[in-house]
Amino acid sequence: TRRMTSAHAITLRRTCFAAAVFCTTALMPPVRADAGRDAAMNLAALYELALANDAQFQSAIEKHNATALQPGISRANLLPTIALNVNQRRIDDRKIRGESFGGIGVFSYDVNNFSLSIRQPLFRREHYIELAQSRSEAQRAVRELEAARQDLIIRLAEAYFGVLSAQANLEFTEAEKNAVEKQLQRAQQRFEAGLGTITNSKKAEAAYELASAELIKVSNTLRIKKIELHTIVKRGVESIAPLSERMPAVKPAPEKMDAWVETALKENLALLIQRLSTNIAADEIKRQRAGHFPSIDLYARRDEDEIKGGPSPQTRRGNEYGVEISVPLFSGGGVHYRSKQAVHRYNSSFQQLEQTRRETERDMREAYLNVIAGIDRIAALVRAQESAQVSYESNQQGFAVGTLSSVDVLLAVEALFEAKRDHSDTRHQYILDTLRMKRAAGQLSDADVQQINAWLQ
Repeated sequence: TRRMTSAHAITLRRTCFAAAVFCTTALMPPVRADAGRDAAMNLAALYELALANDAQFQSAIEKHNATALQPGISRANLLPTIALNVNQRRIDDRKIRGESFGGIGVFSYDVNNFSLSIRQPLFRREHYIELAQSRSEAQRAVRELEAARQDLIIRLAEAYFGVLSAQANLEFTEAEKNAVEKQLQRAQQRFEAGLGTITNSKKAEAAYELASAELIKVSNTLRIKKIELHTIVKRGVESIAPLSERMPAVKPAPEKMDAWVETALKENLALLIQRLSTNIAADEIKRQRAGHFPSIDLYARRDEDEIKGGPSPQTRRGNEYGVEISVPLFSGGGVHYRSKQAVHRYNSSFQQLEQTRRETERDMREAYLNVIAGIDRIAALVRAQESAQVSYESNQQGFAVGTLSSVDVLLAVEALFEAKRDHSDTRHQYILDTLRMKRAAGQLSDADVQQINAWLQ
């Protein structure tokens, strides 16, 4: 009876677990008919999809394109403007006092006016400064677009290796569950044969239930990671290429941290962008103070007035040209206060520049140390896996001859798969830390994507 009860319990647990997995799967989006084409997609292929479909990167492209037009807009303020004006009006003129010509006191007549004017700015200091600002803004937009592309590489790599880590975790969890299930069966058999204790059997049973619950959790995590990848590439991905064992864990070149920090302080895109923003803020002070300067324009105008009706119908034509000088005398203090406001904004931008410089140095040192630590961790975890495998096999033998309990075997199983998970996650993290280090140095490029792609199976 006890044997039948145990068997039924295992069957019941398997049925419940299968039902849970079925319910989880039922809630998942259906697989497309062309899902086979998504099999084993690699990082390079997904990067091409991301360049075309990632909404954040496409927004950065449009922002760059819009800002690139700003120099042309600013330059227009320094070029001639030509205007043609046509005016037609009706005039009713009534004589109130005095004698009227012909004894008529009311005159109604039409006036048609045509004018063609040309104006060429000769000196507008604020427009010259604005043109310099717009050129700096265009340069900033180029670097912002490049920063968005580097950010896309990081986000895609994080999503890609997030899926790989979840897949590996699922495989390890399934293998661990199978190993625990076998150990549960052995513990129950020993208990039924009178060679084991109920405590060992229940602990093995609890470990099995925990492994089953963990399998549901990691299965759901995998699907969430795939959704994150889908958000970037706008395409459902069923399978991606895993990282091969031939991936080298090598130290950065050059190996000196200070050399990487020096490069980052020169080429980090966030720092370059902030420097340009600070320069633009400095020019804004000059532009606001230019409100005190005179403006000089060259102009020419031709007018034609045609009067129809009234006491003296006539057509008049005239030409006017000259140089116009406008000297601002008082504007309510607006120029003064706008100039002071621009000074405060420049000081704020300068402090942001200093903060960005410090963050750039910090991020570079942190990324460099993470890469070095990742290399050492990978080597240590390889040895840890080997030791955990030997420990697991020896614990199994000890349990078989009765010198060790099932608890010892379960602990060995947990240690083995924990070492495998850590090794897999550390290899993925090493790649991400390398990419972050290159981004901090302003050197992340498409070639890095191709290099990582060569390490995939």
